[in-house]
Amino acid sequence: MLTNSNEVIPERFEPNLFAWGKDENGAVYALPYNNANEFPLFYNKSIFDKLGVPYPSDKMTWEDVIGLAEKVTANIDGKRIHGFDPADLALMRMQLAVLYLDSKTGQPNLLHQDWMKITRTVKKIYALKENILPDKKRLLRFNGYFVRHQTVAMGMICASCFDPKDLSFEWDIVSYPIYEDGPAWNANIPGLGLAISTNCSDPDATIEVVSYLISDDHQRRNARNGIRPSIIDPRIHAEFGMNNPLYYGKNIASFSIHSPAPPHKNKFERDWNGYNIIRSSLIEK
Repeated sequence: MLTNSNEVIPERFEPNLFAWGKDENGAVYALPYNNANEFPLFYNKSIFDKLGVPYPSDKMTWEDVIGLAEKVTANIDGKRIHGFDPADLALMRMQLAVLYLDSKTGQPNLLHQDWMKITRTVKKIYALKENILPDKKRLLRFNGYFVRHQTVAMGMICASCFDPKDLSFEWDIVSYPIYEDGPAWNANIPGLGLAISTNCSDPDATIEVVSYLISDDHQRRNARNGIRPSIIDPRIHAEFGMNNPLYYGKNIASFSIHSPAPPHKNKFERDWNGYNIIRSSLIEK
């Protein structure tokens, strides 16, 4: 936290969340308020129960998930069930901290080995017979098939992004899939940061506010209400969702099994939106 000498103690924070608040020279300009990585692997327990297939487990690889998806891609009571929806392509790229554009040349980076790894994974997912969603425009992006249609057995979603009433069916979570050859990272989505403007009229008072917002007490309160903490204290992580009925009885430990990936910052990408270009390319191929 901030001290009287305005120093920052980075050891309190998830290192790769803390890194979002550093400039190109390593100077700290912001502190992470929360951890926005709310995307474990969700699964519909009813679908697995009806098909007699064991539930997913923590620390599964992408290959494990794809193999399991094949077993739960089926017809149930006349309804087509899709085994696995990886959802947003951005999550896959954030997990590997791979850039859209080369950091030195600013040219497209799609031949990078990590983009090739993502491409091969996407191809395997959609090569599963009957696993492609009815609307191709919803592939590789967040959609309502897991929650609202309940026609996806496993998918990446943000639980807090939905009305709890939409999640009234039987579901649970396991850790985000990792690659067999590593790295064992979650996606790293930049959350809220705390910074002090250079023209702040009362920096001392502002520092007091920031200090409170990253204090154990406030971070614990956030965790209990379902906001993932930015600090690494496992005792606080263990209290995640305690006051939020959405997470009662769920495998909340899965959120913290893998650490966030390093930030994926690139000066060439600040004013460039290549997401839809790359997404379209992968879907068409």
